[in-house]
Amino acid sequence: MKMNRPCLLLMLVLCLVAINKAYSQTIYISELMADNDNTLLDEDGDSPDWIELYNTSDSPVDLGGWHLTDDAADPTQWSFPATTIPAKGFLVVFASGKDRAVAGSELHTNFKLSASGEQVALVHPDGTTVEDEITFSAQLEDISFGYAFSSTGSTTLFDAGAACYARIPSSSSDSSGWKNLAFDFGANPGWLGGSTGVGYDLNSDYGPLIGLDVQAMRNVNESVYIRVPFSVTDSASIVSLKLNMKYDDGFVAYINGTQVAATFNAPPSPVWNSGASQNHLDPEALLFEEFDLTPHIAALREGDNILAIHGLNYLAGSSDLLFVPKIDAELTGGIDITEPGLLSTPTPSWPNTPLDYLGYVETPAAIPEHGFFDTPFQVALSNVTAGATIRYTLDSSEPTESSAPYTGPITISTTANLRFRAFFNGWKPSESRTETYIFLDDVVAETKSGENINLQFIEYGMDSEVCNTTYHDSSNQAFNVQDALLAIPTISITTGRSNLLD
Repeated sequence: MKMNRPCLLLMLVLCLVAINKAYSQTIYISELMADNDNTLLDEDGDSPDWIELYNTSDSPVDLGGWHLTDDAADPTQWSFPATTIPAKGFLVVFASGKDRAVAGSELHTNFKLSASGEQVALVHPDGTTVEDEITFSAQLEDISFGYAFSSTGSTTLFDAGAACYARIPSSSSDSSGWKNLAFDFGANPGWLGGSTGVGYDLNSDYGPLIGLDVQAMRNVNESVYIRVPFSVTDSASIVSLKLNMKYDDGFVAYINGTQVAATFNAPPSPVWNSGASQNHLDPEALLFEEFDLTPHIAALREGDNILAIHGLNYLAGSSDLLFVPKIDAELTGGIDITEPGLLSTPTPSWPNTPLDYLGYVETPAAIPEHGFFDTPFQVALSNVTAGATIRYTLDSSEPTESSAPYTGPITISTTANLRFRAFFNGWKPSESRTETYIFLDDVVAETKSGENINLQFIEYGMDSEVCNTTYHDSSNQAFNVQDALLAIPTISITTGRSNLLD
């Protein structure tokens, strides 16, 4: 069949479109950390930066021969050995500069990430095709950057009234390993079976909530061990995890042996007969209090799991005790590549939580800076982050989004604490900065006064007799208080008066 030229061109275009559509991105740089302090340690015990990759496909992908780079001029900067990233799975590579590329071992690039910001790219074996790239600005310590994972809804892993076991320990060796998933009940008799809540109440306030009575511990021990078994069918799909507790008086919680939560009144390392340092009021104990377990999602296992609770009473002779746990989870619907941002809860090798902010707003600068002045002057504030709005106060209060916006130089004619901060919609506000401008004539004119602060009487201000006196040094040179104040180092501290003493 003979084709004319326009028809042939049309077929070529259609073929090119078909080829282009045949390729779709599979691997994403889902999360990275450019200022790792203690979020994730490598095999050497160091805390280098790291890069997380996520495979969106339903099939494993062999990354052997692929490349990671933070240098656009060198797309093959570091190469993967034979490495498979599983379907819907993650791979973490340390950006440590240690250059380790051994199949089956921990991977380390030959470059490090810059906390001041840069671009990272994942490149195909051909050295030119970019699979994914991500650009980030200045980062803060232990805050990661990446894409959120969408949520498909919430689920309850177990609710109040779940089956549980409890034991009142009688020695330091009693029920060794009781917090762990593999704990052997057969070798440790004496555990009671029932349902949550675990506790007792001589006044019957908690009566309807108690499914396992442990009143036998009263006047015997302030501690009780509790194990709540539960099952997880797809741990990789969980993006957030919450423990809700009704409790009296305190506790430390573990998932499969890993500590995941503790109350304010719990000792840092509880032993078999530990107690709470203070009580938790009964009306509060009847309400669920939420504890965020998201940073500990990795403690979960596919299939069987154990929530272990070291319950703590305030005084062995207490008239009541209560522990009612409930665990809820948010499930992921996959990576959301709309826009990357900051993740205050890093989740290496795990689906990311929702974004906290798209980025950081950098702190503005003031010209002139703090110091002593004797005539009125103007202060100019300069933005570092384009598009951000600077807001300021002159009454020493912390600037908020409702504070006065900076529109031009600010006239300072008396002693003032100028506090300012930059805001940008969707971004984390900048650090608040304070510049103190001191007019010495104002300082010496401040009358002596005082007030009660936190049950203590504080006297401040200036003594007029001292301020109105002329003094002479060893050379008989005259000087006054203003001269003396300029001759010594000065530190200005801005805070609420109630913070001065406690």
